[in-house]
Amino acid sequence: QGSGRTGRGEEGSGSGEEGSGSGEEVSGSGEEGSGSGEEGSGSGQEGSGSGQEGSGSGQEGDRPLVRVERRRGPRSPDRGPLRHGQTSWLCRHAWVDCSVRYRPRMRAPLIRYPIVQHAFVVTDLDDAIRHWIEVMGAGPFFVSKNHVGRDLTYRGEPSQTPVHYAFGQSGPTQVQLIAQDDPGPSIYRDMFPAGESGLHHVACLVPAQEMPAEVARFEAAGFPVACSLTSYVPVAYFDCREALGCFVELHGLNDEVAGIFETFRVAHEDWDGVTDPVRVRSKSSSR
Repeated sequence: QGSGRTGRGEEGSGSGEEGSGSGEEVSGSGEEGSGSGEEGSGSGQEGSGSGQEGSGSGQEGDRPLVRVERRRGPRSPDRGPLRHGQTSWLCRHAWVDCSVRYRPRMRAPLIRYPIVQHAFVVTDLDDAIRHWIEVMGAGPFFVSKNHVGRDLTYRGEPSQTPVHYAFGQSGPTQVQLIAQDDPGPSIYRDMFPAGESGLHHVACLVPAQEMPAEVARFEAAGFPVACSLTSYVPVAYFDCREALGCFVELHGLNDEVAGIFETFRVAHEDWDGVTDPVRVRSKSSSR
């Protein structure tokens, strides 16, 4: 019986008479596969004719697996993209272990709750509200100016920086517009200097009893709390720009918070697009 993919020898795929072992795909035992067919051609550098990677017992069922770095030589008859769990023609014919190369990374997603809000930093709150009403059909907007969240922290330190908020509904999602006049530090200025605007964060509602575990999960994933406050329930912001390009807000959910979100949604559904486009929030979680 053959020596099974040895680099040299009379029956293997080396430099012997029965095999051209310079191919990228090594052949099997001496009796079952010589290297002289279509599956043994290739460049000498990429072949496994050295005998170190191709050594084995030569018995069927005990064929060593080798890693092929580049594909050269015979082409697959069907060169479409591989689906999960499918091996390529090259892997099937050369006994190459492709399981590591094509195995997807399996891990829990960072965001596990539905995104219910998109928040934008704007340079002028009134102009932004008008834009979202006229262009996007959002509204009406509920405004809270000079808002300072209770127990507000920024990067682990207490904060007093006030901002202006406007909340409105746009189809199935809530829109928050944020303007900051105060020069103090904030997560909004971390991303957008004065005079710049854009998407700042997305928000998820997390059952209040699940908030500690969800905050700990974000921190374990490498995203520490960048800002926190109390808005009827705990709220935490995470700087996820490295992974998502924006911040993520986890807002605790209880009956009171659910009622506020419902107020914005119903107002949008019943609104004629003209009457009272800007409304002052009758109740706010500001200090």
